Amino acid sequence: MDIDPPSDSDALSQVRSLSRPARLHFMYALSRLTPGDIWHERGGNVLSDLTTYKLRQRGLDVEATTEEILSTGLLDYAENRDAYMHFHLKNDLIAACEETGIDYAKSWRKDEILDAILKDAPSYLKSSLQEKGVVTLSDDFEQKLIDLDKYADRLVPPCQLLFFV
Repeated sequence: MDIDPPSDSDALSQVRSLSRPARLHFMYALSRLTPGDIWHERGGNVLSDLTTYKLRQRGLDVEATTEEILSTGLLDYAENRDAYMHFHLKNDLIAACEETGIDYAKSWRKDEILDAILKDAPSYLKSSLQEKGVVTLSDDFEQKLIDLDKYADRLVPPCQLLFFV
């Protein structure tokens, strides 16, 4: 089994700069934001929700680790169509149209309303996702983070053998 660590990079340096609890939170979040996971397909997720009960039960301060992780620049606030569709209800989009003065028809499907908003007020949706805290992998670091996630996945079985058998 080939388990070479990812090459040194700005991304890896940023991960190393995190405190241990933040690094644990980040690695779990990373596993949920990489291709193949449902949150990647949905355009991201709220970082504070990307934990487990076990982590929180063991004292993980989600608010503090979330703030620490966001300060690294490894994650960006989501601003893609999939995230808009997933994190907004049709009524949210109708309210956005009314607030921004965009014409729409109540008979329109959710994606039609979204198209109108993206055309006339894309910054409104972007700021609403940011307020919700929806994040995704930073474009600048995405491939290095995917490599790091793959490396971590390959380490799990040997670590389980060493420590838990």
